[in-house]
Amino acid sequence: MKVLVLGPARNPLVARLRNCLEANGLEVITVSFGIKNNPLNNEYSLGPLKGFYSYLYSKKLREIISREKPDLIHSHIINHYGILSATLGSVPTVLTLWGSDVMLAPNTGSWIKKMVFRFINRQVFKSATVIHSSSLHVINEAKKQAKVNFSDNCYHFYWGMPLPKLSIEKEQIIQSNLNTEFSISEDEFITFPRGVANNYSPEVVIDIINLWAKINPNRLIIIFKAFSNHNAWNEFCAKIKNKKVVFVDRLLGDEELSYIYSKSICHFSLPVSDNLGGGVIEPLQMGSYPVLSDIEPYRIFLKNSEATIVESIEIDELSSMILNLENKVYDRHHNDKFSNPITKMINLYKMAIDA
Repeated sequence: MKVLVLGPARNPLVARLRNCLEANGLEVITVSFGIKNNPLNNEYSLGPLKGFYSYLYSKKLREIISREKPDLIHSHIINHYGILSATLGSVPTVLTLWGSDVMLAPNTGSWIKKMVFRFINRQVFKSATVIHSSSLHVINEAKKQAKVNFSDNCYHFYWGMPLPKLSIEKEQIIQSNLNTEFSISEDEFITFPRGVANNYSPEVVIDIINLWAKINPNRLIIIFKAFSNHNAWNEFCAKIKNKKVVFVDRLLGDEELSYIYSKSICHFSLPVSDNLGGGVIEPLQMGSYPVLSDIEPYRIFLKNSEATIVESIEIDELSSMILNLENKVYDRHHNDKFSNPITKMINLYKMAIDA
């Protein structure tokens, strides 16, 4: 089977998906904006992303498909790469919804913006052979926007590929490198891995981190810049008064993430809208305890997993939550929940091709 993965190639989830597909014997072509052409590795660039209109049509993509003749296209983000795949009706398509593409873009901004994105999402949703998301809640919202009630081609399961488990020797090397670069010497800490974009409630995160210094001034806290822009990051960092904070201002590799998450006693994910992303599940798989915002996908997740939901952002309530987390006895072990999505994904490909 030859699969064309159409999505943001620099995103770790997309990169890991490709690696796992190849490890399972599939031939994979990656097509993305903002990468370098590497035909020897079946990686092809659509050029620089110049704005939203870049997603409306791509002659380069059509040329790649005509030349490579993939059996299937796996496109990501309904109103980004999903738009491009919707114009290629001759190739079966699996469309993965990411969360904010459904929950935010069609529900925020001016009335005209909302209507435009709802129209776009409706057309892309209806054109896909198979639709997939990590959250049933996101799929149901997409159906509502598309004004359809069919479900035969919609599936939900967490699709992020697990991080590598490290040998003791590898752990020691990574620990030494991270200590040199970021002064991370403790074996236990709190992690905020989602970045500081507006969707991830940065003002609430600032309150929590600064309050933590009053409750346990010795507790190390690690904050990831992730994909946040420089201005948002600099503004955020300037408001942090807690002296026991490490600011990780670059994307970490998979082995570095594996190490950080395995040493994290709990991790925070506080978006106003989300699917069920790697920032929740990856640390969980490495033994970290989730602290989550009060949104529907997380409430569904809580039915089958242990976590804390942040129900109030009042200072007294946040202080009480921090104290409870400090006093909690954590069951630190690798968690195999959500650990084998690649078989499910390949089965979706087969369904799309046979449809």
